[in-house]
Amino acid sequence: MFWGLNAVASKVLFRSDTAHFDALGLVVARSAWSLPFFAAMAFFKRPRGGVRRSDWPLFALLALFIGPGTIGIFAFGAHETSAAHVVLIFALMPPFTAVMSAVALRERLAPIRLVALALGIAGAVVLTATRSGSGSSLHGDACILVMVICFSAISVVLRVLGREKSYDPIFVAGLYCSLGMSLLLAAGLALGRGAAIVQPLVPNATVIVWFFGIMIGGLTLFSQTAQTFALRTLGATVVSIVAAYGSLIFGLIGAYVVLGESLTPTGMFAALILASALFLGVVPLPEPKAVASPASP
Repeated sequence: MFWGLNAVASKVLFRSDTAHFDALGLVVARSAWSLPFFAAMAFFKRPRGGVRRSDWPLFALLALFIGPGTIGIFAFGAHETSAAHVVLIFALMPPFTAVMSAVALRERLAPIRLVALALGIAGAVVLTATRSGSGSSLHGDACILVMVICFSAISVVLRVLGREKSYDPIFVAGLYCSLGMSLLLAAGLALGRGAAIVQPLVPNATVIVWFFGIMIGGLTLFSQTAQTFALRTLGATVVSIVAAYGSLIFGLIGAYVVLGESLTPTGMFAALILASALFLGVVPLPEPKAVASPASP
C-alpha cells in the first residue's frame, strides 16, 4: 500500500524548497542509494546452490518490471500528469492482476473479491471527481498505465517464484531489485545525470526524512521485501488489492496532511468506499467444506 505515499513523496521532493528533483534526477538518486542495500540482501541470503538456470529469465523480467517499468516510469508519470488521473489509473491495478493471474496461475477469485474490485474502481472514480484534472497529459497518463501493468506483472511473477518456496524472500527481493536499480542507474549515468546522486545530501530535514527515511527505507526497501513475503502465501490479486486500494487511502491522507489539500465530504466518502474495498479484499474466506465419501455397504 505504498504507491500512494510514493506519489506524495515524489511531489514533496519535486518542490523547489526541498531537493528540487526532476523526474530523471529522482530516479537516479533513488537507484543509487537503494542499490547497495538490495545487493547486500541478495549476497547474504544467496542460496547455496545458486539460482537455477530456468529461473534467471524470471529474475530478468522482474528486474525490467521493477526498474524501468515501475520505479523509473512512475517518476515521469507523477511529474507530468495530475493526481486525479494517477488515482483513477491506479484503480486498474487489481483488475489487471486478476486477469494475469487467472491466465498464468489459474487463480480464481471468490465473489467477495470481485465485489472488492468493483468497490475499488468506484471509490477511485469518486475520489477523482474531487480533484482537478489540470496538469494532466496523455504522456503522463500513459506512463502511469505502463507502471500499473508492470506492477501487476511483478505480482504474478513473484507468485510463481513464491509458490515453490525454494528461495528466501529476502534474496528474491534483493536480487531482482538490485538488478532493476542497476539498469536505472546505468541509464542515468549514461545520460550524464550522475550529479543527482548527491542531490539529496542537503541540510534540509524535509529531504532527509522524505528521501532517505520514507522513499529509500520505506517505499523501496521495505515495500518490495514485504510484497515478496506476502506473495508466498497470498494470491496475486489479493496483494494487488492491498497495494492499490491501500495506496489510494494512504495517498489521500498524505495529500491532505502533507500537501495541504482540502478535505471534502466527497473525498471522505471515496475513502470510505476504498476502505470497504480493502477490507473485502483481505477478509479471510471460509475454508471449503470437505465432501464426505459415501459409506461402503
